[in-house]
Order: sequence, then structure tokens, then C-alpha cells
Amino acid sequence: MYSDMRMEDSSCDELIEKTTDVLDDDRLKLLFVSVQQNNIDLCIQTCHTIVSDFWVICDSLLIN
Repeated sequence: MYSDMRMEDSSCDELIEKTTDVLDDDRLKLLFVSVQQNNIDLCIQTCHTIVSDFWVICDSLLIN
């Protein structure tokens, strides 16, 4: 079922949903959701950095 999780472009949505469903302690659920949110924030931040670096490189090529 989750054999492709090691792949870079895999999605773990179903696993995340099932994990949330089985957690029986509300504090654990909040911790789990918080960790997932931090992962999203890190992905967004990384993407922003990559795009910003790309535009810096493009600008420098256009100037030269």
C-alpha cells in the first residue's frame, strides 16, 4: 500500500489521515498536526528561496 513512499514525488496524504484517525489523545493529534504544518512551512520557505535564487541568477545574466 505504501511501497512508493520512498519516492521523492510520493504523497503520504492517506497515511497522514489514517495516522490522525488512530491517535486517541487530543494532545498527540495537535502535536502531529503541528509537525505537518511545520513541514509545509519548511517546503514553502525552501521553494521561496529557490525561486528567489533563480531570479537573482537571471537578473545577473541579463545585466551582463
